[in-house]
Amino acid sequence: MKKESLMINKIKRSTMYNKIKTSLKLQLEVENDVLLDLIDDYMSFYITKTLLIMDIEERGVQTITYNSRGDEIYKKNDSITELTKVNTQMLKILAQLNIKNEIKEDSLYDEL
Repeated sequence: MKKESLMINKIKRSTMYNKIKTSLKLQLEVENDVLLDLIDDYMSFYITKTLLIMDIEERGVQTITYNSRGDEIYKKNDSITELTKVNTQMLKILAQLNIKNEIKEDSLYDEL
């Protein structure tokens, strides 16, 4: 539990976390407590998403577990399913905030 708390604090202090939160606040047409609370919810999902990705990178898409007889078996990593759910909720929050992330086609090729 302590390791996870340290990771959460590290994510909250990260440049990317702060850039995203600042960007969301700047894109609000009207700033009120409800919308700011939604941004906080979004950022909580961002932390969860980051932790899920780290888990998938660390343990892989399949994990080893044991069945009732004690035999070693492979099971899908539940973080993959949860990551999809978290991403869906994040997109719903962006829609609720009326924020659209528009990517110019040229910018896609700049990174490649």
